[in-house]
Order: sequence, then C-alpha cells, then structure tokens
Amino acid sequence: MGRDQRRRRGRPLKSPFDKEEEKTAAFIVDALGIDIHDDRTIILADWFEIVRKVKMAKIERNVVIRVPVEKVFSYISDPMKLLEWLPSLFDIRNVTGEGVDQQFSWTYKMMGIPFKGAASYTEYKPRERIVIETTGNIHSSWTFTFKPQGDMTLANLEINYTIPMPLLGKLGERLILRQNEREAELAVANIKERLEWRDQFRHRNSEKH
Repeated sequence: MGRDQRRRRGRPLKSPFDKEEEKTAAFIVDALGIDIHDDRTIILADWFEIVRKVKMAKIERNVVIRVPVEKVFSYISDPMKLLEWLPSLFDIRNVTGEGVDQQFSWTYKMMGIPFKGAASYTEYKPRERIVIETTGNIHSSWTFTFKPQGDMTLANLEINYTIPMPLLGKLGERLILRQNEREAELAVANIKERLEWRDQFRHRNSEKH
C-alpha cells in the first residue's frame, strides 16, 4: 500500500494504540519534536517506525548514606546541588518555585553531545519521595525514595529515559547505555561521599567548640 493510500485525507489519523499506549507513544515521539496528531506531518507507518527507533532505558541504584533522612532529602531535592553530584550535567538555570512547584532548565552532555531541556517536580513528599520529569531533547523520569534506618538513610534512585536512536544510531545506543550506567554509579557515590563528609566535618567542628 502506498503512502498516499495509507493517509486518510481530510481526517486525523486514528491511533493504533489504546489510551495508555497512546500516552507512551506521544511521550516518545514528542522527544523528537514531531506532532503525531497532524496527518500532514506523519503517517501511520512512520509513527510505528519512530516509536520503534526511540528506545526506553531504565537504571536503578540503591545506596546507604550514614546521614539522617531529612539531610539527605534536603540535599537531593535542591536543584542547584545537582551540579555537585551528577557528572555530565553541564548547566542548571531558570530555577523557580518550591517543593512540587519547582522547575528549572538544564544542559546535559551525553557522548559529548549537549542536550537541553526543562525539568519539573511532579512529586515532593518530604523525607519520603521525589519525582523529577524532564522534557526536551531527552525525556526522563528521576524517582528518589528514602527510607530512614536509625541515623542512616537508604536511598533508591530509579531513572527511566529515552535514547534518541534516530540521532545517535545503534553504536551510539550501546555506548550511551554503558555510559549512563557508570553515570548512575558515580551519582549515588557522589551523593554519599559529599553528605557523609559534610556531616563528619560538622561533628568535628561542634566537638572543638
């Protein structure tokens, strides 16, 4: 069947997905800046092809931090502190709001390529949970959960993100997956090191006085 035959003239294309699948597909193709609801821009076969080419990836890490949960939550929930522990984050700007109303713009380097976008806090439960959603060149969801363990904290980080395959190719995908796994390891290690060092430094200063 030719391209013109697959197009429904004068009518919007019917979604090939159910409602939940349509949300996922819309989320993915939006990362490429394509309007799936405009039949003049994209036809049905192209829609399937784009969804197939944009890969979703997931990373999860746990870390025990020898610092009380309120201090861990306060540190991780501060968008300006992201530059201290997320290695490939290049810039944070336009920070506004507080709590679940926080938003900011970001620049992130992946394989040396700068990607830009915006982020917003969609969940903010003090001492329990933070969810940050990013949009732009890369769509992602960063979920932090916190569980107090006496004077320590068990922190869990789950990252779900898109790999822009049409831009980077298959080789780029494999390299990115490995790089982002290392990035997550470094991120949780940086959080642990910085928080524990600061806490020890404060204790030593308080003992001197």
